[in-house]
Amino acid sequence: LDNLSSVKLTAKSDKKTEKIGEFLEEVKEIIVDKKLLCIIVCHINRTVEQEGNSEPVLSNLNDSSKIDELANKVIIMWPSKESTVTEMAVNWKYSKDRDGLGGFGRFMINKNFLIMRDGNEQIDKS
Repeated sequence: LDNLSSVKLTAKSDKKTEKIGEFLEEVKEIIVDKKLLCIIVCHINRTVEQEGNSEPVLSNLNDSSKIDELANKVIIMWPSKESTVTEMAVNWKYSKDRDGLGGFGRFMINKNFLIMRDGNEQIDKS
């Protein structure tokens, strides 16, 4: 979910949070009606990078209150310092999990072939 101005909404509100909320409510209606799995991908603003934080949190996502309210699961991903010349390491963790499973991990993406593999063996679990 990158540019709300490209999403056509019926609301006349100028508030970004309300626009996100309307969009997500419409998506939720379709998901429930059609019994679909839906994954919405968002990117966190650049403030996290500028502040030097290595692990983002949901509140770093501008106007995220409606996403947090409606989502069953929210997974946050960020680049790991364990990346190499040939592979990008990506850390992930549940920011929200209504099932209570929780968890975190790492996966690796081969930069040449875009092949993903499990990277959990490199995580320090101490």
